[in-house]
Amino acid sequence: MISADQSNAYLKLITPKRVKLLGATTIEEQAFCEWYTSNYFRGEGCIVELGPWLGSITVSTAVGLLRNLPANIPSIHVFDLFRWERGSSLWARKTPFENIYRKGDDFLPLYKEIIAPFQSHIDINVSTVDLSQETWDSNPIECLINDAWKTVPVMVNTICQFFPSLIPGATLLHQDYLWCTDSFIHIGMYRLRDYFDIVHRIQNSQMVVFRLNKAIPSNISEYFTDLGSVEDFEVEEIEAAFEWSASLFGDNHPDAALVIRAAKAWMLYKVGYIDEARGLFLQNRESLNYSHPFYLHQEDTLRSWGLGKLFQHGCEVDTWYSESMDLGNNWRWNDWFGYFNINTDPWFYHSEHGWLYIFPSVKDTGSIYLWDNAMMSVLWSSEAIYPTMYRFSDNKWISYC
Repeated sequence: MISADQSNAYLKLITPKRVKLLGATTIEEQAFCEWYTSNYFRGEGCIVELGPWLGSITVSTAVGLLRNLPANIPSIHVFDLFRWERGSSLWARKTPFENIYRKGDDFLPLYKEIIAPFQSHIDINVSTVDLSQETWDSNPIECLINDAWKTVPVMVNTICQFFPSLIPGATLLHQDYLWCTDSFIHIGMYRLRDYFDIVHRIQNSQMVVFRLNKAIPSNISEYFTDLGSVEDFEVEEIEAAFEWSASLFGDNHPDAALVIRAAKAWMLYKVGYIDEARGLFLQNRESLNYSHPFYLHQEDTLRSWGLGKLFQHGCEVDTWYSESMDLGNNWRWNDWFGYFNINTDPWFYHSEHGWLYIFPSVKDTGSIYLWDNAMMSVLWSSEAIYPTMYRFSDNKWISYC
């Protein structure tokens, strides 16, 4: 069991010669996983990793296990769709993996190549839909690494399937606990607050480590059946959950307080309380700790996604690309429509479709009407169906690839 005095010992692994593994994890997170499995993993249960992406945590965890239990290494069970998302391309920028994959591509061969030296100890589980429908065989779990709670259904199902198998004293690592747009993590853990104690916040990271203090009952699903989407969260519970979450971090983590307030604002924004969300961001700007780089990075990220108007009281979203990421030089990226340049708005240059005219009346960030010169037709699509488009000239559905 990791004590508070020991929880920073992993930093000794970060030497000038240590190379950060590629992936959406920090070198501190990688060092902690290696240090934990090398020194504190007991082998009384297995390790489960939800959402391994390019395997930087998988490899770090496996290296630690080899140092700890060379004679009888338990499996690391990883679960993922192993399908490339548009957001993956942003994380892969300026790496050897840039421009290799498009949304929906299978990157499992790349993952297998990365973890090849440890493949005999890694059980790869490829989800057919997503982790909202994944199951677990009830084998005891001593360590669970979570980077998969990107939707409410995934959170609910993984809690119901995996958490009852955690053994008392098990370690839970939430990689994005202090990332403001994954805000329903706070509500999930609030509902589980009687079962977990906070252990440590990884330095220079949004990862937070928890310890299970008692077994989670098999009927835990009864406490989550009311949740199907973000809209199902009640304001009263949102208030209570974020107050509890903020209480986990002392005065030594002023940036955590800013991020948790921003996460609450994001949650309120998603359920329709836009003015309340803006008020919370205003509180952050008035804080003496507002200039903390860890928090400013997240606020800058929201601005680059086109959400800067959340920080301007009384302003409304007024363009269809307002929630797209600003990449500089008038290039934008939208997680469903891809890369495009806004320099000659309302004519846009799209990286895959060329020149398009998008009607100025279009304000919806989740659907689009456009004119395609090559087809001489108006087209329509939405976040839910793109790249399928409806072509008005002949009233047909087409694949816009």
